[in-house]
Amino acid sequence: SKSCDNCGFCGAIVGSGSVVVTVQNFGVVDSYFGTNNGSVGGIVGRIDNYAKASFSKVYSYVSVYAHGSSAASGGLIGTVGQRAEVNLKNVYNCGSLVNKNSYVAGLIGFVMSYGVANIENAYNVGSVSSPFTRSWKSLVANNAGTLKMVNTYCVRINGRTELGGTPTSIEKFNNGMVALALHEGEGGSVWGQDVEKDEYPNFSGEVKNSVAKKYNVVFHTFEGDTASYFNFYTTGFTKDLPANVVQENAGFLGWYD
Repeated sequence: SKSCDNCGFCGAIVGSGSVVVTVQNFGVVDSYFGTNNGSVGGIVGRIDNYAKASFSKVYSYVSVYAHGSSAASGGLIGTVGQRAEVNLKNVYNCGSLVNKNSYVAGLIGFVMSYGVANIENAYNVGSVSSPFTRSWKSLVANNAGTLKMVNTYCVRINGRTELGGTPTSIEKFNNGMVALALHEGEGGSVWGQDVEKDEYPNFSGEVKNSVAKKYNVVFHTFEGDTASYFNFYTTGFTKDLPANVVQENAGFLGWYD
C-alpha cells in the first residue's frame, strides 16, 4: 500500500499503556510494504503514543519503501510514538529498506520524544538506503527518547556511527560468531545457526560448525570488591571491564594489557 498513514503487516499498535501488546513467535517473509505518508515497518508501522508492546522471537524478510517527509521506516517498526514503550528481545531483520525523505533503519526508524525502546539479543543485516546521510543507520535511525541496546549487532559500514549496538563484519554473521554471542546472551538460548547451511543466525536453538568458542572467566581481585565483572566471553567480541573499582585507602589507576 502507498496511501495508508501507517503500514506494515500490522499498521499500528494502539493503547493506553495499561495493557502490553505481545508479538511472539512470528515472522514475515517474501513481502513488500510501502507508503508515501506516515510510518512503515516490516512488522508494525507505528507503536502509537502511550501504547506498550513486547516483541519476542520475531523476524522480518520484508522489503520496505517510504517516500514522504514524515514517513519513518524500519525493518521491524517504523516509529515508536511519544510516551510509547517497546521491548524487543530475540529479534532480527534481513529485509531491505529504502526511504527517500525520512528516517530509516533495520530495526526501528524513529523513537519519538519520551518514547522508550529496549533492544536485546538482536541483529540487522538488511540493506538500508537513503539519499540523506543523516537519516539512516543500520539499527535505529533517530532517537529523541530513551534507547537501550544490549547484545545487538549489525554490519559495519565505514563512516557510519550507530546509536548503540556492535557494528561488525559480515563474516562474523556467516561464520557463527554472532550466532554464539546471541545464543549466550541472557534469554538467548533460542538462537542458533548451522554455519555449513545457514547464511545468518536464526531461531534453531543450536549453534553448529561455528569458528567461535565460549570461554569462562574468573576474576581474582580483592576481598570486598563490589565491582561487577563478566564471567564469560565468546570469540570475536570484546567485553567491558568496570570503569571504577573502589578499594579503601587505594586509588584505581585503570586497566592495562
